Amino acid sequence: MNTLNSKIARGDHFPYERFPKCDSEEIYIEREWDSWRLTEDYLEIGKSIMDEFSNYYRLWEAEMFNTDGEFI
Repeated sequence: MNTLNSKIARGDHFPYERFPKCDSEEIYIEREWDSWRLTEDYLEIGKSIMDEFSNYYRLWEAEMFNTDGEFI
C-alpha cells in the first residue's frame, strides 16, 4: 500500500489539518521475539512496534499507550 501523504486520525481534539503526514511510500516493521515472550511481554512488544510505526508520521510515540506503557 502506498502510504505517502497518509495521515493518522488522532481523535476529535486535534484539527485534521494538523495531523502529520507520512513521508514514506512504504512502512516496513520487523521484529524478532522468542515465542514464549509473547504471553508475558505483549504490551512491550506491541508498544515498540506501534512507536516505530508512529515514527513514520513524525510522532515519537504511539498515543494508544499511557506513560506506563499500558494500552489505553
